[in-house]
Amino acid sequence: MVYAEPEIGTGDAVIRSDADATALAIHGKELIRHYRQTYRAASTHLILYAPLGFCLFLGQRLNAVGEIIAYERTLDGSYQAALKLQTG
Repeated sequence: MVYAEPEIGTGDAVIRSDADATALAIHGKELIRHYRQTYRAASTHLILYAPLGFCLFLGQRLNAVGEIIAYERTLDGSYQAALKLQTG
């Protein structure tokens, strides 16, 4: 398991612009690629707790990182697979 958050922490003011969201999305892709190679993972299970804008930018960047399974939180507080992508 890899937990990632911006160096300045979390909160409403972390992503102030499209440029911030884009930079974090690029770094997120690099982290996924790095840890996938390090652990020779066949797939990446992705649970995001982030603003929608960041999720959009990250989704646009996710190419050639293998299989990704994205999860969403359910009403009872657990998580279920919501989307499975084959990115190459």
